Amino acid sequence: YSDPVVLTFINSRNDWNSVAPRVKDVTPNGCAIFMHNPSNSSHGAETVSYFVAEKGRYELHGGAIFEAGSHDTSTAHQGGDGYIGDQLSFSAPFQNVPAVLHTLNTYNNADFMTSLATDINTDGFQIAQEYAETTPSSVVQETIAWIAFETGSGTSTGQKYIVEMGSDGRKNGVDNNEYIIDYALVGYETPPDLVAAVMNPIGPDGAWARGSGTFS
Repeated sequence: YSDPVVLTFINSRNDWNSVAPRVKDVTPNGCAIFMHNPSNSSHGAETVSYFVAEKGRYELHGGAIFEAGSHDTSTAHQGGDGYIGDQLSFSAPFQNVPAVLHTLNTYNNADFMTSLATDINTDGFQIAQEYAETTPSSVVQETIAWIAFETGSGTSTGQKYIVEMGSDGRKNGVDNNEYIIDYALVGYETPPDLVAAVMNPIGPDGAWARGSGTFS
């Protein structure tokens, strides 16, 4: 890699306390991945998947388009406020609204923080830091990595993939119903690596994606 971005997702739920994945020290050779919970306390071991891509716009062997980049910002959303992020534009429009993954790739502020993508369309989206209903001592500039994917499924270099987005019309918070992702039709022989993110949240409280504990 020359200038990579790293996207992460916690697949498991061995410890019920809220937690979000963080990435720091990103270099062409590697990075550090860790978990950060709002209470800044210890947390049980979890399974974290990650996706790494070179910045730029690419077409997979199966024909799917994706674009990867990063953005430095101190813009942040607080629970209860409206969603206003920094406007980013794709290098070229997507044919349909893409799925957008996002993860903080720096750790300049020791307070809990995650990321959020809103107002996603074929030309671009808004992005910001997200601290939900926590109370950070300060908000500083962080780098947010992002990847926008055309949705669909296929095979690239012999590896099966699926990219989808959706909503079940219900609240899917930690105390609500989990959102079920079904990729059985893809035909994976072993559990795949899964990376998910919240897009275009409806309520003002703020949110981030987290595995519910069932993963196969």
